[in-house]
Amino acid sequence: MSILNTLFATWALALTTTAEPPTPLAPDPAIVRACMTEGGHESECTQQALVAALAQACVDDGGTEDACVAQAQAQLAADAAAAADGAVVEIAEDVPAAAAAGEPEVAAAQAEAAIAEGDAPAGETMEEAHPGIDPGEYLALLREVLRAQKEKVAERLEEKIAAKQDAKMATMSSVLSWLSLAGLLLLAMPLVLRKKYPGQGPLLFKYSAIAAGVCTVAIFLFAQVLLLLRAVQGALSSLTNPQVAVIDATFQVLDDNVEDLVEVGPALIEAPLAQVASGEQDSLPLAILDNVSRINEDITVFKTIARQFEGVFAMFGYLPIVLTVVAVVLFLLSIKPVIVQIVAMPGRVASGEAQASAVIKDVFRTIGREVLATLCLIGGLIVVTIFSGIMLSFAVQPAIEAFLAYVFTSLLYTMAASDFSKFAVYASVLGALLFLVLNIAAVLVTNVLFLGKLQKICKRRFHEKVPFAAHRRFWGWGSLSLVWAHVLPLLFVSGAQEGVGVLIERMTKGDGEPPWTALLLSGPAILVFGFIVVFWAARGLAAIRFILRYRPQDAQAAGMPGVESAGARSGTARYRSTSGAR
Repeated sequence: MSILNTLFATWALALTTTAEPPTPLAPDPAIVRACMTEGGHESECTQQALVAALAQACVDDGGTEDACVAQAQAQLAADAAAAADGAVVEIAEDVPAAAAAGEPEVAAAQAEAAIAEGDAPAGETMEEAHPGIDPGEYLALLREVLRAQKEKVAERLEEKIAAKQDAKMATMSSVLSWLSLAGLLLLAMPLVLRKKYPGQGPLLFKYSAIAAGVCTVAIFLFAQVLLLLRAVQGALSSLTNPQVAVIDATFQVLDDNVEDLVEVGPALIEAPLAQVASGEQDSLPLAILDNVSRINEDITVFKTIARQFEGVFAMFGYLPIVLTVVAVVLFLLSIKPVIVQIVAMPGRVASGEAQASAVIKDVFRTIGREVLATLCLIGGLIVVTIFSGIMLSFAVQPAIEAFLAYVFTSLLYTMAASDFSKFAVYASVLGALLFLVLNIAAVLVTNVLFLGKLQKICKRRFHEKVPFAAHRRFWGWGSLSLVWAHVLPLLFVSGAQEGVGVLIERMTKGDGEPPWTALLLSGPAILVFGFIVVFWAARGLAAIRFILRYRPQDAQAAGMPGVESAGARSGTARYRSTSGAR
């Protein structure tokens, strides 16, 4: 059973009063008989006896006789008016069946139109927001709107991600295009080398011009390889984007638990959906926190929590930027030895150390190998990203469920207890949020580290002829480490859900008020500290550490210890000396 479902029992317990209902006062038969003996009507005499009984109860509580008699008469008059209203209601319910049966349908249609237009509900509960609506119809309506908005939000997010990706690609392409023109600066090389090689000015100008052209073309081709890699990463980014995973999981959790939330659907589901539908918010969990803070404006702790969640959610959005920066840095490191080789070409040719044709062939051979290494990396990128995306969605959903469970329970706590602890609310919700961050970090950190090592292995394979078989240790233990670091959070949360559920049931046994502080703090503490301990004890950290410490450059070229391949002894050796140092 999920944590959210288990906590519903606690909500019902907190909302159920344990006080005994007051015993209704009965008229004194002696007063009724005395009144009727004097010629009074039975109903009037009964009314007089009730006034006397109510007044006597008031006097016993310390009131004055005249004030108590007036209060009793006013109370009986109010009861009579309420009874008359009840009779009117009964008559209205006897109106022809067609009209009476049509009211829930009208209420459902009005509710559907309001939600579809993104209008905020008129109340916090189902009866306040949609009087007369059938609970079953409202439940079906909430499910339908949740699923429709889930598709719309997903489309809107994909469009935004694609637009940002296109903008980044355009910026990167522009920067790299201008960078390629930097090769023309090599035309000034004769001015630098003329003193070192006197009398060879024409030769220096000739090969400096060749070097400038080769450098421009080489940078341009390297840039196209980088853009190809980033395009593939962008196409797959939605699979491992934490923001997409969090929003998708929130919709799914609400859909799975909407039956238990239907009574407070307007406040906890309908109002946040209205914000999302109108475009006021893109993040459904942030919209939920915003509406929770509006339920009681005097309780500021939820506003603080909303700001904290907004910061964490924004942090998730920096992941694509970090990946772009890493890609550019790796690009610069990859092209550095090639540029050094091109820049040195005029001087080496002038001194007779090298032939220009050999240098040019080596440059374009290196570019070709870089293309092959990138294509190989793209294949691994697709497989690993799809796997990580699936595991990320599985890991985020129970974490979001726990987060929403403690948000809703904290809200109930602030409403049920006048002297509630702000620390308990803050620690509970932020603890659940930290558990969400830990689950996402475990998946994404392992994914990024594994792909980084895979990139170096592909480069060594095509630049230095180091066979993939030389990395058997990585393919075996590294792949197992990747899978284990992804699966371990799922195994932990499945067991933790049951444990927290049993703990909640034990703490809420009996008829007394639930131990709110223990109820709010125990679950997040188990989730956070339990995750850290289990991830360490079950070798999850060791799996990540293995991937982090693996050194592809330690694998021997061509599978021969201590012997470099022919490709490594050529100009590519200079490439290895730079890339291997990374």
